[in-house]
Amino acid sequence: KQAVEDWFYVPRWKRAELPTQEAATTAKYKYLVFQDSVGIANQLIPALETLGHQVVTVEAGKGYKRNGDHHYEIEADNKEDYKALFEGLSELGDLPERILHLWGVNPLDQHKDYNQETIELAQKLGYYSMVSIAQAYGELSTVQDLKVFVITNNMQEAIGGDLTSPEKSTVLGPVKVIPQEYSNIKCKSIDVDLNASNTSIFVEQLLTELSGA
Repeated sequence: KQAVEDWFYVPRWKRAELPTQEAATTAKYKYLVFQDSVGIANQLIPALETLGHQVVTVEAGKGYKRNGDHHYEIEADNKEDYKALFEGLSELGDLPERILHLWGVNPLDQHKDYNQETIELAQKLGYYSMVSIAQAYGELSTVQDLKVFVITNNMQEAIGGDLTSPEKSTVLGPVKVIPQEYSNIKCKSIDVDLNASNTSIFVEQLLTELSGA
């Protein structure tokens, strides 16, 4: 392009309706849910199980640990923990077909201090966690398809208002790149605004979006 003004572009949001019930799928999936600290996962899990899906949960802790048949604990930035998790799930026949990654959802803090600790924690729970998921799943040499829904809150400014968690935006890098590196892994970023409503509304909307994916 010869004209300099045509060399650049900026992102623009486009409004779209959630999938209709007619478009919803009735397929049953094996879900791996990375639990958040707000409580969205706690509402999503029973709803998914009621719909007939199998759910295994993971929480951020101090190291790899299996707490019961369907609950695990791993260290967010330890690649070996992710490897042990997926290997264990594979051996049990519980390898997930879908992942709900909710570690990027946390309570709003109007007086957040953007220090080194805050930024590093966001990277551990977001960027590095996603990279580790892709690497651990990829090492299994499985051809099974995997869809990863990366759910965050107040990371993007789509409808105006305050942008309170920009430190989480680095997770968009893996969301875009992982499907290019691993042909059987698809990623989708979903950002919610905890200022806008209560969590029960988000749960209903997320279930609708998942059913149409």
